[in-house]
Amino acid sequence: LAAATAAAEKQDEMESGLMGFGATGSGGGAGIFEPSGKAAMLMAAANQAKRKVVAPVNAQDEAFKLPFKFGWKRELVYRANLDGNSKDKGEVYYITPSGKKLRTRNDIVMALQDGLTMDNFTFIKDPVGGSPDEEIIRSAKSYGTTPRRSVNSVAPPVLESSSDNSLGKRIPKPKMPKGASPPPPASSARSSLGQSRTPPSSRSNSQTSPKSGAIVGGHRGIAGNAVGQKLNENAFGAAKAGKLKNNVDDSRKSVGSGATKQQATNQTSNRSFIAADLAAISQNNSNARTSSLAAGIEQNRMFASNFFSNVSVGYDVLQQTFQYLKVQELLRASCVCRMWNQVANHPRLWRTVRMKNSHVNDWSGLAHTLRQNGTKHLDLRKMLISGNSDEMWHRFAENISHVENLERIDLCRCSSTVVGNLMKSNPNLKVINALAIKNDPLDFSNFEYGQYLHELRLKSSAAVSVENELSQLGFLKNLRHLSLTSIQKLGSTSIKSLENLVNLESLELGECTEIGQNFAEILPYLTKLQRLRLEKGQENFNMFAVLEGIAVLPDLNQLELINCDVKVGFDKHINKCSNIKKLLLIPTYVSQSAATNHMVLSGIAKLKDSLEVFIWTVTVELLRVTELYIDQCDTKNRDDKNSPGESIPILKPVPGVDEVPVANTSNPADTPAQVEIVPLTTVNSILDRSLPKTKLKILKIPFASTWKQGMIELP
Repeated sequence: LAAATAAAEKQDEMESGLMGFGATGSGGGAGIFEPSGKAAMLMAAANQAKRKVVAPVNAQDEAFKLPFKFGWKRELVYRANLDGNSKDKGEVYYITPSGKKLRTRNDIVMALQDGLTMDNFTFIKDPVGGSPDEEIIRSAKSYGTTPRRSVNSVAPPVLESSSDNSLGKRIPKPKMPKGASPPPPASSARSSLGQSRTPPSSRSNSQTSPKSGAIVGGHRGIAGNAVGQKLNENAFGAAKAGKLKNNVDDSRKSVGSGATKQQATNQTSNRSFIAADLAAISQNNSNARTSSLAAGIEQNRMFASNFFSNVSVGYDVLQQTFQYLKVQELLRASCVCRMWNQVANHPRLWRTVRMKNSHVNDWSGLAHTLRQNGTKHLDLRKMLISGNSDEMWHRFAENISHVENLERIDLCRCSSTVVGNLMKSNPNLKVINALAIKNDPLDFSNFEYGQYLHELRLKSSAAVSVENELSQLGFLKNLRHLSLTSIQKLGSTSIKSLENLVNLESLELGECTEIGQNFAEILPYLTKLQRLRLEKGQENFNMFAVLEGIAVLPDLNQLELINCDVKVGFDKHINKCSNIKKLLLIPTYVSQSAATNHMVLSGIAKLKDSLEVFIWTVTVELLRVTELYIDQCDTKNRDDKNSPGESIPILKPVPGVDEVPVANTSNPADTPAQVEIVPLTTVNSILDRSLPKTKLKILKIPFASTWKQGMIELP
């Protein structure tokens, strides 16, 4: 405050010196320029002509409210750090009815419609008197809060006449002795406090308009004498500055005086509006808190009214989600809370346990968990095994006996002794699948304990031998499905024990090189057999005897012959198998492929009344050899676009047709007269005519994939 007083005093001294210089022309500049009274008047008129007189804009003009009727909105944003002497105290934006915010006059001109002109828009940094929905007034500090109306947001009331004649008049500054400093204001703290509570627009008006300060200072109901004294001093300084600049135009003086009085009156009268706005905001906040509290109470009441239903829904959601968790993840989830523990230990989630990509450190704990949760199916395929596998299987055999409710188990790579020990420790098992037997020879000891076993599948990656006979398989009285596809020279050992499996419904045998009449004698005992699969029926395999045994089984309706030799006479014996409804045939294409294909076509044609599904698989290797044969024998037509494509050799005459277009008619001497190359499309047409009621499919697969091929469902 002392520094401000000293600066004001210094400015007054400078103005006094300038006034003295202009009056007398004495001093250091006496010899430079001494204007006379007429010259001074001419200079003042010239300066006034240079200045462009701009009439102030009335923010409360009704023309500025016209855009609000057409859906326009106006937004006035006061700057966060506002300097009282800054003219750029905010930003004005106009929002079109479509919601686009415009910042410049050019943007508004492009969006004008409904008869609006630029005279209806103003970028003055003051409110134009629109409603809160039409004119948004906010501060940049509180962008997300509710916009608050500033002091000048409402229309100014009519200026009432006052009995105090000093209002609006310039009060002369009392003369002070030379060198004496003016006394400090008595209530500077109150003055600064009052200014800090004034909105940005009011502070700017009070600092830049001396007449506004005089009115506020002279009003008896607003401030004390100290404030009036300080504002009067500012008015006195402004009066001296006016004398220095000569007289101002009367019209500008009157308009400026009226605007100043209007702003001062707004400042004094809108204090009541500020209080009303604060009260309204407080009331709105109170109502909002009350409504939110009521909404929360209502929501809790609705949840409590359906409490058990809501808890049940959450329980079901957890059950559905936990179905996708692994075993270790279920165990971790059971440690979260009581509800998660109950859901994680639900028998529905532990009915089938898959140990894929999992490692077991404690078989005792796993067995206890499986028993506690009632596990029915344990899948150990692709389980991680670290360390000595024999020790792991030893611990497995010691603890798996405690899981008494186990019914099905899928083993990973193990020895056949694990299967026998499993039948002994868990006699209630119904399904055992061991598709990766690693020991040679196989050991069928302890198989007599599998009296309740329904399915048994034993397979190895390579053919393995049998240490003893298959006599212990005869104890599996209740066996319904048996798969032995990796026992080397199965027919050379005694397979007579298979006749005791009277409940057998599905039988899969591999390495059938020694099977023939011995197997045909067993088939009549298997009266319930419905499906038979024979693999690798080569060398000493007697297909004709097997087909005769198949013909006497009334319930056998599905036959799968995988890589079996189809010799001459096949058509005569397959004709007896009228009980076959589904046939999967993959012949052996090593030699005499043309004769094999001829036997297949002629034999299948005789089952047209009984056969429902026929799948004929041709190896890719046969197609390549046939294509190479065509290229070598028919050099002229090798590049012909009308080449037959994928073809197979068939011995003449081709069953089902009299004449078939061949691929090498140009060089008949290069091809034996009894063989014709027939495209697969033609073969398919022959089968369609021969078997009109049968669903047909010709598959083309590599030889290595034939062992995995099974019966497929045809549309």
